[in-house]
Amino acid sequence: MAVQLPRGGGSRGGFALESLEARIVLAAAHDLAVVGMTYNPTAGYVPYAAELLWAEDRSVTGVITRAGESGPGTPGPTNFTDLIQGPAGSLVPFFEIEPFTTDPLGARFLDADGYPLGWVGGAQGAGATAKADIGAVIERSSTATIADLAGAWSFQITHIEGGGVYTRHGQASFNAAGGFFSIATGALGDPVWAGEGFEFDGAPDDGRFDIGLGSGDTAVMYLSADESTLLIADLDGRDGDTWMGIGLRQGFDLTDAQIAGSYRVGVLYEGQDLVDGGNMSDLDGGLPTLTARLDLDANGTFKLYTLADADRGDLGEVNASGSWSSASGIVTATDSRTGIDIVIKLSENGRSGMVSKFEQTSGLFERPMSVVTRVPTDPTDGLDTVFSAAIIDSDGRPLLFDLREESDEWSVVDFERYGLPDLAHWAEGELGANPEDIESFETSDGRLVAAITTDDGLIAVERDDAGFWRMRNLSTSLTGAENIVSTITVFEDRPGVSYAAGLTEEGDMVTYEYDPDAEDDDDRWSFTNISADHLAPQGEETPVFVGPIISYVTSWNGLNIAGLAADGSIQAVWSGNGGQQWHASDLSAITGAPAMTSGLTAYLTSWGGINIVGLDGDGKVLATWWVPSFGGVWEIADLTAVAGGPTLTGDSVTSFVAPWGALNIVGLDRFGDVQAYWWTPTTEQWQVANLTASIDDTEPRPETQLQSQANLTHGGELNILGADATSGDLIRLFFRVDDNEWVVQNVSEDALWV
Repeated sequence: MAVQLPRGGGSRGGFALESLEARIVLAAAHDLAVVGMTYNPTAGYVPYAAELLWAEDRSVTGVITRAGESGPGTPGPTNFTDLIQGPAGSLVPFFEIEPFTTDPLGARFLDADGYPLGWVGGAQGAGATAKADIGAVIERSSTATIADLAGAWSFQITHIEGGGVYTRHGQASFNAAGGFFSIATGALGDPVWAGEGFEFDGAPDDGRFDIGLGSGDTAVMYLSADESTLLIADLDGRDGDTWMGIGLRQGFDLTDAQIAGSYRVGVLYEGQDLVDGGNMSDLDGGLPTLTARLDLDANGTFKLYTLADADRGDLGEVNASGSWSSASGIVTATDSRTGIDIVIKLSENGRSGMVSKFEQTSGLFERPMSVVTRVPTDPTDGLDTVFSAAIIDSDGRPLLFDLREESDEWSVVDFERYGLPDLAHWAEGELGANPEDIESFETSDGRLVAAITTDDGLIAVERDDAGFWRMRNLSTSLTGAENIVSTITVFEDRPGVSYAAGLTEEGDMVTYEYDPDAEDDDDRWSFTNISADHLAPQGEETPVFVGPIISYVTSWNGLNIAGLAADGSIQAVWSGNGGQQWHASDLSAITGAPAMTSGLTAYLTSWGGINIVGLDGDGKVLATWWVPSFGGVWEIADLTAVAGGPTLTGDSVTSFVAPWGALNIVGLDRFGDVQAYWWTPTTEQWQVANLTASIDDTEPRPETQLQSQANLTHGGELNILGADATSGDLIRLFFRVDDNEWVVQNVSEDALWV
């Protein structure tokens, strides 16, 4: 049981910590099947089937088999490496060998989240020569039997024959021995293909059915976890053709009210002529794929948006619009501009579908290969972040964790794996070698950002409106910018401009600034060399800092970047007018602060106090502090002596002020315990508490990269975070007023990978 504690305080003994129960986040890996079409410059379009294992960290392993002329090709390692789910049903696939030149897109596929059928898609090349890749994704049924196939199925079959791509629609029927694909309709001019019979080749295995076709070759079929979707691939070209297909139990009883909503649509065009000699891909800028969000309003109108724009929240450009109606699970949406009917066939649960045809009033139509995924209402938690923490883990990976307000759960992103390029500023999109330091911050306009130092430049990674992370090398993309080779410190001035500051290889103090009020989004980031542009012209030298640097901003918008010199003095680069003019000063000479060796930290109080704290050579906690009533005089306090507390070690000291005004200085003692020096306005007395006294020596604890944050959620919350020195896991100690207890949490184990 946890000891009940007063706000912001405790005894000199250790706190009893309540261990937070680990949340189940993708507690087991998921077996997936992907069936699709990929373009090969030599062979043209080739069907494939992939059997994948999707791990809880979003990584993907498995095999992919492509069609072959003399039978299915030899299974090889999948080129998928990761599948990342985002808000509004979005999905981004990652590849070992990137086949796409445009951002890959998709739709989610986990049945438990309301997505029985998802898809991945993108384009190779650009303009008239662009080719599309698209695949349907399901979570495989682990209990499938032949009996589960009973009932009526509507099918979409995309056929490769004689170098052509033809999509047809029809029905499928099943019995204990096999069944028959009855293909009734194709596009004008397609080769006739009435269908094909098949027999089951043994019992299904983990949702996979091996079948023998009437033509003498073989195919494979997969049943989804909710038993509403079938994927099939004929990869055996011995009979002169190969094909892939998607089957759904048609939603004959769906009403308009059940159908109204948003859908993510992925389409591979067959290329039939439509609309003044073009094709329906004209709706998507001439690409051979249409990736769109289709909104069917309950009032009978619809709008079609480019998917990438919709994911960014940009709904300014409507690609098609008009009215829609439905009958027996078939939706017809008529574009008022072109008169084209977009016809979609939905599954019986209304969650999945396929575009059965595009048809003009003249009777010309096209039947594309397509996948439609409905986006459930409020499918994901919002992106509102309570606070974030970033660390370099034991494997050298830069990780950012953020606590979501709505769910009270953590998410984590590995930027080396999941960072996407900010194409407008940095097409390469590589993180950079040897990430050394990382700081996260939320900008005043609500964007969550990480700044990462690497050998190749300072990387800013920003979460976009769709929840994906976009990387930009600020050092190479901003004119005149220089790389930071020291640790970095981040702060925000009173008008809301965010700063990431550090030292160059020449020892210059530089800042990268993010201004949310910049007239042009491209100008939000800028660079300043404080040493060259401010200090040197005034005849002032940049201090030579030893160890980490810190920062703080006063109530009058005084910007301060501070650190220790080799002689233990506190040196500062500061601006008293919000960054218009910078200076350098020896704060120890001004304040009379004693020599310090490590652990520099600073905090400000609501009553105007400035507090700079560090450790001397013996590990004593020394505070240099000032309040307005002191005038030009600073006070010095040995808090170790005042509170009778332990000495602290190392550079990892952090400080914060609680919402109720309590002052807190937190660091490690020589035994590795987390010790908190604390003071409240009511007691006006410094005390010490061992926050990890009740944690077994074998259990993870915050030991390096200590950081702290206080916020107003849960009646007031205190957070102390750091990495465990052995495992590299992010460990959190937190106190909530509403619960009135301290809790320990392994954030790395609980966090949901995004």
